[in-house]
Amino acid sequence: PGECTLDMYDSDGDGWNGNLWEGAGYTFTFDSGSYGSATFTLTALPPSSPPSPSLPPLPPLPGYCVATSAVASKAVVVPKIVGPKIVGGVPVDPARKYTWLVSLQYDSGFHFCGGTLIAPDWVLTAAHCTQGTVGRVAVGMHVVADVNTDPCVSLHEVAEIFNHEDYGSPNSESNDVSLLKLATPVTGYAPIDLLDGPGMDTPFQEHLAMLTVAGWGTMSSGGVSSPEAMEVDVPVVQNENCNVDYSGQIDDTMICAGDTVNGGEDACQGDSGGPLFGIDADGNYVLTGIVSWGSGCADANFPGVYARVSHFDEWVCARTDGAVCGFYPRSPPPPPPPSRRRRWTACGEWRPSCTRSGTRPPGAA
Repeated sequence: PGECTLDMYDSDGDGWNGNLWEGAGYTFTFDSGSYGSATFTLTALPPSSPPSPSLPPLPPLPGYCVATSAVASKAVVVPKIVGPKIVGGVPVDPARKYTWLVSLQYDSGFHFCGGTLIAPDWVLTAAHCTQGTVGRVAVGMHVVADVNTDPCVSLHEVAEIFNHEDYGSPNSESNDVSLLKLATPVTGYAPIDLLDGPGMDTPFQEHLAMLTVAGWGTMSSGGVSSPEAMEVDVPVVQNENCNVDYSGQIDDTMICAGDTVNGGEDACQGDSGGPLFGIDADGNYVLTGIVSWGSGCADANFPGVYARVSHFDEWVCARTDGAVCGFYPRSPPPPPPPSRRRRWTACGEWRPSCTRSGTRPPGAA
């Protein structure tokens, strides 16, 4: 007997799909956002199956907070999982290869969404990820469980959140973009090279163009989250084709990507806000999309849906007060001083301030 508090986190990172929940014999309401709490009566947990006749019966387990049949109420016409979404991928190797891939977390260190470092103090992510609280941003994270102990991880508080003013209009996931202004600039990790926009030499947005998506999301729809950063390649699907699958919900603020023949490769829950990107002829990483939503994960009939970065060039420029403008080409960073030599460490070449020793690759200085 007694009471305990059940804390619930939304692992999709998109806020509750409905704010009315039923559990433990009564109804309670959560505020909007990605976190909720409710008090339950402490009861014994019965055995999950009848005990074997050859063994003495198992006593009930005391002290468990039971909340069976907790179901979120929601009304959705087209079945979809908002806020997906890596399935069919491989670990990012070497670790921290994508210096601009970041994790959005609660203060506890719980990862719920991804993001892209586009300037030392700016992160581009999905608006549905920032409807609740963003406690901090982790830069240089590879293994989720090591976020608080890995000397290569740089943690940054969020000073301001700028959600797109038209998020959710005209369709429920239209304009799904958000900017995070970091309280302190990131050092040691380079932002992504380019943002997709007019004048691109490489047609990243053309039908069947092969792009890459990366993150720490689940490895199947509703499955277990990956313990380390993953990546997978997916082909672009033209909006008109994607709209057939999604009954007209795809607009020009979105871009679709996925294998529409075999399926099996996609972003998934927890990857939301993360990058969909390509590599241009000069070897620059180019951000083309932001993981937004989809129906399930890796379903051949339903490609993943991303916010189309090129649609938001003026918005990003205005919200960053001119810090990130002129999407292509962006001004290259100044060259390092002639006397400075990049040092290979366990954190990678782009982390010279990390002093933990590591194995140098062949030919490294």
